[in-house]
Amino acid sequence: MALSVSSASLPSLTGPDPINTADRGLQTDSLVEAIRGALHNVFLINTTKDERTQQSRYTFQCFQNLIDDYRAAPEDQRAQTRLAQLCRGVADFFTPLPLVKAFDIYDSKYCMTSRQFVGPSTDEVRHILNVAQVLALRDSVRLITFDGDETLYSDGQFFNDVKLASFLTQLLKSNVNIALVTAAGYGYDHEKYEGRIRGLLDFFRQQKIKPHVVSRFFVLGAECNFLFRCNGSDDYHLSPVFEDEWKPLQPGFRFDEAQCKTLLDLAQSTMEDAMKDLKLRVKLIRKEKAVGIVPGGYEGRHLVPEGSGAGGLRREILDEVVLRIKDAIRQAGLTVPFCAFNGGNDSWVDVGNKFVGVLGLQHYLDLKPHECLHVGDQFLNTGNDRATRSCATTVWIKNPEETKAVLRALLRVLKLHWRTDLCLDRRLTNELTSSGKLHLHPLGDSSTAQSTKAVVIEDRDGTEEDSDDDQC
Repeated sequence: MALSVSSASLPSLTGPDPINTADRGLQTDSLVEAIRGALHNVFLINTTKDERTQQSRYTFQCFQNLIDDYRAAPEDQRAQTRLAQLCRGVADFFTPLPLVKAFDIYDSKYCMTSRQFVGPSTDEVRHILNVAQVLALRDSVRLITFDGDETLYSDGQFFNDVKLASFLTQLLKSNVNIALVTAAGYGYDHEKYEGRIRGLLDFFRQQKIKPHVVSRFFVLGAECNFLFRCNGSDDYHLSPVFEDEWKPLQPGFRFDEAQCKTLLDLAQSTMEDAMKDLKLRVKLIRKEKAVGIVPGGYEGRHLVPEGSGAGGLRREILDEVVLRIKDAIRQAGLTVPFCAFNGGNDSWVDVGNKFVGVLGLQHYLDLKPHECLHVGDQFLNTGNDRATRSCATTVWIKNPEETKAVLRALLRVLKLHWRTDLCLDRRLTNELTSSGKLHLHPLGDSSTAQSTKAVVIEDRDGTEEDSDDDQC
């Protein structure tokens, strides 16, 4: 399969959005907000449950039709569709979205339309869209890519969840490729990447997963620059896949080294100016393919007596740094793909982005966008998962607990019921958890797990399983 992509077709991570941190659009999604706003009016006007249910279903049917019309329009005419006019910067849709069915599933469990005083929230709309996307992938998913921090593991932490490891393993056994696509970049130093996912690799080893199965697991570092593949014949270590074997996309898409250096130099100088203007107590880090700022700790306090950022950075500050860099790169007219993003407690600029990485994996595995799902938590305008919407279907989660809920739902629609197929050997579970290599998180035991109750899919026999049920 040949994928022909020109530099001009690269998606902008911000689209036409104005550079203004006061713009609420930086922290919202246009489609989610359009649906939530329409539902708000439904709940405001209608006083009975039946009316709210009927009008909510009609609202989702309208948006489902708008998406169908958008998908049916020629690519050069999509900007004139009603959906594009209603939702600024709306992404591509590589599958239909059964929004009405997803709403029915959600409402039947959580009784949203039975509420009298609390209308639908942004998170609820996000969950319903996630359910719709999972339903749409019933017959097509061949590759699932994941962000790292706050998707497979908590921010700055390591993979250590037995249940999530078992879900990923079941998908690998079912001929689904899995890839961790992370902004973390350590060159081809496989040990540093392995450190973040040691728990998952230990799970593969303990379960003696066959080499041809684990060969479907990849790690792609620095957004799109350093690819590894799990090697079951080498004690489940990560083996590099060098550039000449896979490098993204087509000839002519390769990064110009001079522009890469210019890009990073410009990003670094912009960060240094921002550090002075905003009195940031931060540390600047320059890597081979990236440059970024992180909290500066004690040294930062010493160097900048009056300022902020030694222990953590405010969202507004991080967004300001990101948008300054994007503006500087735009004005410089550089054409090399890049990603400038707010990482939650740091800001980074990478050469390349996840659009390049995910599309490169599709090319390497001979897959099409509708066969790929990207799962991540950074889909807002300053997030680095946003670019994947131009090359894959997506699910927007907020934490690893939601990732597990999404995968559990996906296993159901793929007829791979986790309760019957994924029961863990209790001796293995006890061995791994007692050694501290993995930790079995009971869903619902922490406050962060509450939002995971949003993804509910019917089982094969038509019954439902509570999403916070931890029994095998």
